[in-house]
Amino acid sequence: MFLTTNITFSYSEQFSIRAPSFSIKKGEAFFVMGENGAGKSTFLRLCAGLLSPDTGMFSWENKPIKETSSSNVSYLGGSFGFEDDSTVAQTVRLLGCLYERSLQEIKTIVKDFLLIESWHKKIGTLSYGQRLRLAIVRLHIEKKPCWILDEPLNGLDEEGRYIFITALNNHLRNKGIAFIATHESDMFLNLQDKGVGVKVYDLEPYKKKLGYALVLNYAQTKRNL
Repeated sequence: MFLTTNITFSYSEQFSIRAPSFSIKKGEAFFVMGENGAGKSTFLRLCAGLLSPDTGMFSWENKPIKETSSSNVSYLGGSFGFEDDSTVAQTVRLLGCLYERSLQEIKTIVKDFLLIESWHKKIGTLSYGQRLRLAIVRLHIEKKPCWILDEPLNGLDEEGRYIFITALNNHLRNKGIAFIATHESDMFLNLQDKGVGVKVYDLEPYKKKLGYALVLNYAQTKRNL
């Protein structure tokens, strides 16, 4: 279980986030909604332990997230962290060594995300959508229970979106959890239709109302798995 307790965070008097206590159970997805600049990415970095809150705590299985994130959390932000001069093959083989995955298993994952034809291509030559698919391949190789994803649909065509939604749904049905920042409602509506537990925080109305303080308003729509 992922738990937050009375979180506050601020860059300055003009930008602050306050979040009440809440929990995310295995098999659930948590969406942070809002337009650009609403604070979605900042909140996800807090969830991942990349930033420290002013007060409160994020925890995984009753331990502070900063102590457990390396073994339990996969973070996919705007920068994927790949080496442009490395090929797809070199990159996934290295990941396979780190996470003890066989070459056959890795190639199957790469094929599932339609990157097998780019096996010998350098990452610097790939489109944004292809690099995002490679980042999603990395999530599957790592096999960590908590995915934290910042605008994962950006740059994906219709086929890529379908592949990603399917992968996310499978991750949740395998008792993983996911934190996802997005300004698109289609993704969580799609998961709801599949019977996945979904929790939503919409930052945008509070940005407009308060001007400076972003309060995470809790609204839950959940179905049993």
